[in-house]
Amino acid sequence: MSQHSGFSLLDKHLSALPVSLRESILQRLRHSLYYQPVIGIMGKTGAGKSSLCNALFSGTPCAVSDVDACTREPQRLTLTAGAHTLTLMDLPGVGESQARDAEYEALYQRLLPELDLILWLIRADDRALVADEHVYHHILKARHAPHPTILFVLSQADKIAPSLTWDSVNQQPSAQQQDTLQRKINTVAAGFQVSPAQVIAISAPSGYQMPALVEAMIYALPRYASSQVYAHINIACRTDMAIDKAKDDFGDTVTDIVEWAVGSVPLPDAVKVLVQSVKNTVKRVAKSLWVWFFG
Repeated sequence: MSQHSGFSLLDKHLSALPVSLRESILQRLRHSLYYQPVIGIMGKTGAGKSSLCNALFSGTPCAVSDVDACTREPQRLTLTAGAHTLTLMDLPGVGESQARDAEYEALYQRLLPELDLILWLIRADDRALVADEHVYHHILKARHAPHPTILFVLSQADKIAPSLTWDSVNQQPSAQQQDTLQRKINTVAAGFQVSPAQVIAISAPSGYQMPALVEAMIYALPRYASSQVYAHINIACRTDMAIDKAKDDFGDTVTDIVEWAVGSVPLPDAVKVLVQSVKNTVKRVAKSLWVWFFG
C-alpha cells in the first residue's frame, strides 16, 4: 500500500472535523513523516564506526570514516530508504589534543541541537578511557544545556579477553568473556556517570547484540524520529519490540499533531469535544497504517 492511501484513510477518520482543521492536521502530519533524523557518531580512531553503520543500516554501505586530526568539521552521510532520509554525523574531537577543547566545545554548542541521538563507540578491549571521559565531562557537558540521549556502544565484543574463547558457532561471548564484558559495562557506566542500561556491548560483523542496540535506539529517540530511523534499520537487526515501540511513537505523534491543531486556532467548545472523541480512533488507525508509511 502507498503513503497516499494511508493519508486517504487517515483523512477519512478525520472527516467529522471542519475542513480547515483537517487540512491543518494532515499538512503537519506530512511534515512529520518526512522529518530527517540526525544521529551523531562519536569515538576514537579504530572504534569501529564504519563496521557498526554498515551492520546497523540498510541500503548503500556507510562511508562514515575516522575524522582526520586536522578536521574541525563533522563528516555527514545521508542515507535514503524510500521516502525517508537519515543523516549520520561523524563528530570529531575524541582522542585529540586537549589544546583544541575550546574549539570543540564551540562546535558541539552549534551541532548538538541538530542531533536526535548520539552513538558513542568505545572498543570493548580499550582500557584507556581518559580521552573519552574528558570529552564527555569537560567539552560536551560543558554546554550547560540538555544534550541528546547518548548510548555508549562497546564495539568488537568478540575481542574481549579471553578472545580465543568466543563462541564462533553461536556468535556470542563465552562465560568468561560475558563476565569481562559486564565488568566493562559497569566501568564505562561509572566513568560517564550513566545507567548501565545506556551501555551496550556488540559485535557488528557477527551481529551479536545488534537487535538489542536497535531496541535501545528506538526507545532513546524522540518519538517523532523513531519510525523514520527504524525505516533505515537492517532487516537482520529488527525486532518485534522495536517495531511495536515505533508504532506507539507514531500513534502518539499523530495524537500530538491533533492536539496541536486544536490549540493553534480558536474553536467552539463543540468542535473541541468532537476532536477529543476522534483522537483515540485516529491514534489506533495511525498505528495500523504504520507499515504503509515506514515498512
